[in-house]
Amino acid sequence: MKVVDGVPPNFDEILAAFPGADGDSVMFCWGDTIYAPGRTSVADYFHAHESIHAIQQGDDPAGWWKTYIALPAFRLEQEVPAHRAEFEFRCRSLSRKKRRMLLREIAGKLASPLYGGLISVGKAKAALRG
Repeated sequence: MKVVDGVPPNFDEILAAFPGADGDSVMFCWGDTIYAPGRTSVADYFHAHESIHAIQQGDDPAGWWKTYIALPAFRLEQEVPAHRAEFEFRCRSLSRKKRRMLLREIAGKLASPLYGGLISVGKAKAALRG
């Protein structure tokens, strides 16, 4: 995937739905492009996460985003496998203790207000474990 320092075509719609989406660590997938405001490269584990979204979007990123913004259940359904891919990528060669800490971190991100607080941290941990 290519990384672009900028925002996706529907950024105004995203910000209207998710006011915190203009934070420093927020990235967006639009097709085969990762929009990473302020950056021209991102960590490999973000590629793992955003690659899942690219697959989910198929040849209709605009339609995917419309559904993602409008339907919280769809959003959660899309984010769980992306966060799981990120978790699995980052777990490579970590100790059991560090994996638990990372699980807590990524579950907290999935449960955050950014996505609409769609899931508790406990349920997010269970979903990430698969």
